[in-house]
Amino acid sequence: MDKNTELRSSILYFVDEAIGFRKSIHHFHRWLETNERRELVQLIIEIGYEQFVDLTELVSALNNKSKDEIASALANMNLYGFFKTTDDLEKIKAMLEEDASIRTVVNFLNQYLDYSTLLTCVVNDDIVLLGNVLGFYYPSNKKYISQLALTVCNYPDLNWKDALSRNQIKSKKWLLDKVSDYLAANGTKNIFDATPETRTSIVVGGWVGILPFLASMEGQELGKVVNIDIDSTVHNAAKSLNSSFNPFYSNLDADIRSVDFLAYKKLLIIDTIVEHFENHGDWVKTLPAGTDVVLQGNNMFDVVDHVNCHSSLSQFVKSCGLSKIKWQGELVLYKCNRYMVIGTV
Repeated sequence: MDKNTELRSSILYFVDEAIGFRKSIHHFHRWLETNERRELVQLIIEIGYEQFVDLTELVSALNNKSKDEIASALANMNLYGFFKTTDDLEKIKAMLEEDASIRTVVNFLNQYLDYSTLLTCVVNDDIVLLGNVLGFYYPSNKKYISQLALTVCNYPDLNWKDALSRNQIKSKKWLLDKVSDYLAANGTKNIFDATPETRTSIVVGGWVGILPFLASMEGQELGKVVNIDIDSTVHNAAKSLNSSFNPFYSNLDADIRSVDFLAYKKLLIIDTIVEHFENHGDWVKTLPAGTDVVLQGNNMFDVVDHVNCHSSLSQFVKSCGLSKIKWQGELVLYKCNRYMVIGTV
């Protein structure tokens, strides 16, 4: 898979996991990764349904290479009221007489439907264009998808395949959902009781900033967000992803163990990389008393950088260093289990 395909595929995985499944996007994604004709055919059919026309007969006629069947299929499409004018009908009929192929249908529909469907992304591999087209499918999330695509396009060398993977997005959505549920159950009106004046959320090892980005997309306030990562090469991408949606977002290039947490008010520590820290529980105990903390770890012992994995949720909880556990849970993912605790120091 070439780099451009990998980046576009990563965005599609994010959209599917973070927002929701859609058949046309599924078949486009499958075609993108496999280049199989059948996936392109299914995409065309789904685009047809989205435009209130059945293209199955036309596709079948092309498969049979029958001019009579093609003419009949086009006539039936016309009965659906799909063609605005007779000239439009005659245009595709002439195109198919010259080249009766799926690609001809793609090219015609792409122009005829004003470049607003995923067929545009079949003939053009521009990453920003993909984000804009996906925005037509998810209008309430349009600005977020477009910003994600723009950021991926501007910083293509980062590991978006991992950052936008299903496991990463599932884990972060799970965190946001469970913290929201917990606080709501305890009578907190605002999901995180968070404004820049009342809450600072420290995201430990926040990488390209996907967690606060998801929070903004889901309307969950984290207050003043400080995304801490010792890898400064990710900071520009993280800022690009988040600053439009949270004006109080910032990055910090520092070892989390050297940060003066007393400089922040009403802390919420979100640490989803426990597996990367030896003696992590000892560090947690050094946080200011009463600090709210959310921790995630896993049982992926086979990853070289994972120096602090756990075999079970109970083992993870026991080692976390919190004085009071308010919630704990486990999420089964592909090839691993994710553990999480919410509590205070």
